[in-house]
Amino acid sequence: ADAGIRRVIPYQSVRELVVLEGGILHIGELSFDLGEVRRLYVAGVGKGAFPIAQALDEILGDRIDQGFVIVKEGEKRRLPHIEIFESSHPIPDGRSLRGAERIRGILREAGERDLVLMAVTGGSSALMNAPAPGIGMADVQEINRLLLNCGAAIGKINAVRKHIDLLKGGGMARLAEPARTVTITFD
Repeated sequence: ADAGIRRVIPYQSVRELVVLEGGILHIGELSFDLGEVRRLYVAGVGKGAFPIAQALDEILGDRIDQGFVIVKEGEKRRLPHIEIFESSHPIPDGRSLRGAERIRGILREAGERDLVLMAVTGGSSALMNAPAPGIGMADVQEINRLLLNCGAAIGKINAVRKHIDLLKGGGMARLAEPARTVTITFD
């Protein structure tokens, strides 16, 4: 039972998955020589993104050049190397736009020799919004209300959301190109 519980706790799982040995960062089966990495970024969003960010902050510390993670309003814990930004859930508001713009800025800055660690968990769709051209915040809010009240499964709801947003559905990784990216996620 203890092993099962540890597997569903993001903090503990990340501490087991992400290991720094000397200058080599191991993430599961992937390895990165940090001596060859120009800049290391942490960008994240989700109701469960804080424990992932906390583990990465503890493991990587001063090696993080810039970190920004969007969490649900009410998360008052803070980290020394990663900025924590509170946003709205389940209906997005102006904070979800401001948080998305900060994430976009970090991802645009990332270059060829950079490494971006992305912490993405449930709740991301409300907490971070970068609407596609022609879609305003009022539209995003109404679409979210309709989707949440229609009875559809979350997979179908997210299929709609990714078509009206620049960062969802792989948009974060595309924006970070040509940097190397690794996404750490939990449902």
